[in-house]
Amino acid sequence: MKKKTNTRACRICGKAISPARLEVLPDTTLCVDCARVYPPAPIDVAALDLSQASPITRNGFGPKD
Repeated sequence: MKKKTNTRACRICGKAISPARLEVLPDTTLCVDCARVYPPAPIDVAALDLSQASPITRNGFGPKD
């Protein structure tokens, strides 16, 4: 029986994304080389709407009522 391989092509260069990379990052669309050249854009946290965010603090508990 032939073993099924989990491979996908990089969306930029078209090379195969290694199975080891897909195992660690299953939703990745870039090969290692392209990921180094095109890092993800930083998230502008100042622009996020946190009005509906949970009030949990760093210790894992919410504020006392």
